[in-house]
Amino acid sequence: MDQQPDANLDQSRYEFAADFIRRFAPTLPGGSGTVFDIGAGKMPMRPAVEGANLEWVGFDLFPADPAVQRWDLSEP
Repeated sequence: MDQQPDANLDQSRYEFAADFIRRFAPTLPGGSGTVFDIGAGKMPMRPAVEGANLEWVGFDLFPADPAVQRWDLSEP
């Protein structure tokens, strides 16, 4: 059965993800973990991830910052 959403979020995807991280991070064993941000762009998720005391690792085809690692999914 194919389910379709019946509404859009009231927040941006970044706000939604940041809220999720704030709720989810305290449930991690040891209170630590790593978030791999695929398509990190200009790193809008980094503050939320690091603010939750998690490690942030960013990847993008065209990194906008030296902190983001280049990753082309079409290259093995």
